[in-house]
Amino acid sequence: MEFTPSAPAGVDDQGNANTCSLFALSKAVCNGFETKKFVPGYLDFNQETTRNILMNKVQGSTVLNSRFPTDFDGIIFTIQDKKNEYYSTTIGVNDISVGDFGSDRSTNDRFEHLIVTNLGNGPHCLYVDSHDPVRNKITCINSHGQNNPNPVVSMKNVVRYYRASALANKLLIPTSVRQSIAPITTSTAVQNPPTVSKSTSSISAQNEQ
Repeated sequence: MEFTPSAPAGVDDQGNANTCSLFALSKAVCNGFETKKFVPGYLDFNQETTRNILMNKVQGSTVLNSRFPTDFDGIIFTIQDKKNEYYSTTIGVNDISVGDFGSDRSTNDRFEHLIVTNLGNGPHCLYVDSHDPVRNKITCINSHGQNNPNPVVSMKNVVRYYRASALANKLLIPTSVRQSIAPITTSTAVQNPPTVSKSTSSISAQNEQ
C-alpha cells in the first residue's frame, strides 16, 4: 500500500502477524515529524518505508511475534525523506502513567502516543490519533485494514500507555563522495571513433560467420 507524500499517519494492515506494536510505532514516527513535534521539525518520511525498516531491525524468526513497543526503544536507523535527503533517526519509547498521558495530550506538542487495549481478540497496540478528556475517549488508527480502522477506546479499557519520540540528524555526503559521482565527460576517443578499414571489416564479417 502506497501512502500519499506529506500525509498524516494512515490506516494499514498487519495481516495475521502479531506486529501491531511495530505498525503503531511507524505511524507515531511519521506523524511526529509530519506535525513538527519531533526534532528537527517537519520531515516527510514514508510510513510503509519506516515500517519495513523497523521490521528489518528485528532479527531472526521472531520478527512476526508479539512484542512491547518499548522493545523498539533506542533503535537507530537511516531513512531517506521525500526530498531525497538522508537522516539517522533514533526512536524513544517509554511506558507512562495515565496521568502523564493526559498531561502530554493537553499540549500535544512534543510526543506521540500508543495504547494497548483489547478490541475482542486479546491485547492490541494502537496509535493514538486524538484524545477527548471530557468523555475519556481515545480515537485511534488501527492496523487491520478497513476492519474497524478508527476505533474509539474508553480510557477505562486501556491496559498500557506509551510515549513515543524521535530525533533525526541529517547525514552529509562527504566531499570526496560528491566529487567521485561528478558527471563524466565523453572522451575524445569516444567522440571520434577510429575509422575501420575495409579489409578489417571483411575479416570481422568472415569471423562472425
